[in-house]
Amino acid sequence: METTVHTNSTSSAMQISSEMTLATLSLAVGAISFGEQWWTLGLSIVFPIILYRSESRIGAFFVSLLYHLGASKALAIAAGGFFDENVFLGIIIWIVGNLVCAGVYTCLWSSRRQLRIITIPIAMILLSVPPFGV
Repeated sequence: METTVHTNSTSSAMQISSEMTLATLSLAVGAISFGEQWWTLGLSIVFPIILYRSESRIGAFFVSLLYHLGASKALAIAAGGFFDENVFLGIIIWIVGNLVCAGVYTCLWSSRRQLRIITIPIAMILLSVPPFGV
């Protein structure tokens, strides 16, 4: 009985570690893809692959949230400048907007891998038109 609990605890810790690795990787992909060099934009094709590999809905949420935060990192400062140098308001807009984007991926995430092949492109299409996307 104790061995089973320990095994479940170990596999749970490994899953959390795996999800954290995927989320960190998605942050790096978002930040690098939408950086200062135009040729790094092609790296953004890796994001759907990372999202596909998420094993839980909460993992998919963090993968998509961190990707979008990394990709739109300049928005916080730009929005703050737009609103008369109020950087705090810019950061709030940046976070809320990215939470909406992550919410779309989270709602459409499925535990069935075959279904994720369909739902990830659907989420991308939804994020390309208002009210979810720009």
